[in-house]
Amino acid sequence: MSYLYRCNKCKQRKALPRLHTDYVRAPKCQCGELLTYRDKWQERKNKENVCNCDGYPHPHRKGSGVWCIESVRLPTESDYQDRQYAYR
Repeated sequence: MSYLYRCNKCKQRKALPRLHTDYVRAPKCQCGELLTYRDKWQERKNKENVCNCDGYPHPHRKGSGVWCIESVRLPTESDYQDRQYAYR
């Protein structure tokens, strides 16, 4: 398993075999800047796109489904039928 890191300066990605906490010296990019672990970037990206509208009983991406308030698509007749059968 490899862990994805990203450079703070040039934004270049690099895969390393271990977590950044396992290294004695912090991993560096070719440009000389420190690398940051990719999870921090993913968490920030995911927090921006979370929607908690009443269309679904769980948190979801904005506009991901027909029943989300942020969705561009309008529900069709078959969408209404599928939703009625799901809750019976």
